[in-house]
Amino acid sequence: MEVTNPWSVLPIKNTKYAKSCTELHLSDRGIKKLENFEAFTNVQVLWLNNNKIRKLENLNQNFRIKQLYLENNYLNSLEGSLKYLKFIEILLLGKNHLRNLNKILEILSKLTCLERLSNL
Repeated sequence: MEVTNPWSVLPIKNTKYAKSCTELHLSDRGIKKLENFEAFTNVQVLWLNNNKIRKLENLNQNFRIKQLYLENNYLNSLEGSLKYLKFIEILLLGKNHLRNLNKILEILSKLTCLERLSNL
């Protein structure tokens, strides 16, 4: 799988169930691109570790995310949807390809609820 399909982990595949979903486990799926999260507006915990994600995008409507697990991906920047995740408390980013520390620190400095950050 290259594009995310959060619907695949739902036992009941309808918008009401997607809207009430607060945690999604999408680790170890070979995901390269984040898409299809629009209906999951109440997700608070998102597991995306051990994939092939290069950009943190298409999560703009998921501003309620508090925990984001992105270890062991191919991220080289934090630009994109992270600026919309105003309530993020835990952000784990170990084993990625992040560059430009000044830009990363600028983005992270705006995350006022951030309590735990893994090693970059």
